[in-house]
Amino acid sequence: MMMITRLSLRIFILCLILVLGAGIGIGQAVAARQIGVLGSQIAQQEEQISSLDSETQQLKAETAILALDLQEKQSAYDSLLVKQGSTVEELQTLQASFANLTEEYRGLREAHDALQEAAANATVDELISLREQVSLLERVNSLLHIQVAQLTNQLTPAPHHAVRGRDIWGKPEFRSTAWAGRDYELQRKIEEIGRLLHRTHTFIPGETDCNDMAVSLWNMLLTENIKSVIVVGNLEKVGETLEESNHAWLYVFDAQGKVIYLEATTGEVFYGRLPDGSTNPRAVPYREGFIYLTPSDLRRDLKGMW
Repeated sequence: MMMITRLSLRIFILCLILVLGAGIGIGQAVAARQIGVLGSQIAQQEEQISSLDSETQQLKAETAILALDLQEKQSAYDSLLVKQGSTVEELQTLQASFANLTEEYRGLREAHDALQEAAANATVDELISLREQVSLLERVNSLLHIQVAQLTNQLTPAPHHAVRGRDIWGKPEFRSTAWAGRDYELQRKIEEIGRLLHRTHTFIPGETDCNDMAVSLWNMLLTENIKSVIVVGNLEKVGETLEESNHAWLYVFDAQGKVIYLEATTGEVFYGRLPDGSTNPRAVPYREGFIYLTPSDLRRDLKGMW
């Protein structure tokens, strides 16, 4: 009986050891699986952190570009403020000259009236003298009117030397005939000239503007036997006056006289039609403006606005 009890105890202990071993094995398997899951999660988080680092670097680069662009815009704004101050000062000087001439004319007019009144009771000699003085005053008066007209013309820019669209559309002299049969080459050349100007010319606030860039492009195109005209206007308005114009660009003509639009400040090229035949919306604002055949015509009209 004692032996059976001892045997049962040994069997019980053996079973207990087996159960404990199985439990430990299962626990280790569960722990290993949890460790594997945690490792996978850690790898995913590391990948996300790497992706966030890449995005952070990209955002930093974009921020630097935006900061540079903001600095350029601020410089352009400061330049406009300086230019505006100079223009206002010149306008005030001209207005003061105009006021002085007006006051001088008023005094001469009063003297003229007084002389005419005195002539009513003058002797023959006095009358002759008075008439000579009146004649002199009238000549001075005419000169003053001319000076007033000239000052008024200086104060008010006007498109006296601009040409109309019908004066150039379809005219043989506004066709780049040297490029006949090479339309694709001509387009590439125009784009190349636009890029070259943008790459080799530096915008200097208060010294250069879109008018200067347009003149440079006009000259570079002419050197390659490519016909063009300079256009000034306001891309945000329709029917603007010359005083409201704040931008310059070019109409470039191919061998058939068709127009290609060239933006002076960036060198971008716009075509009137898209490949599918529809109207290019980016070209529409460039269709209207004051057209000038030469830079000198443009300078004569812009006066102080240049």
